[in-house]
Amino acid sequence: MISGVDFGSNAPVKVVIQAASRKGGELEIWLDDLINGKRIAKVKVGATQAGISNLFTAALEKVQGQHDLFIRFPRGSAEDIQVKSIQFNAK
Repeated sequence: MISGVDFGSNAPVKVVIQAASRKGGELEIWLDDLINGKRIAKVKVGATQAGISNLFTAALEKVQGQHDLFIRFPRGSAEDIQVKSIQFNAK
């Protein structure tokens, strides 16, 4: 969880994740809670070369204000997807 992310009043339209993955998978981005919160994006992460990260982008549901941010990883082996950074962009 990343606590207190302030999205402001100009809603971002996409999420960009820098990640490395042995076999790929789909990450889900949630606001406030993994059960009762709102899923705002699904990011498909492809397999990468060992230790090499790539950028993966997905459209983002409209979001404004301050929220706790959760990333749901797919089931699998430990360290299947390693997230290096996450960005929200308005363009």
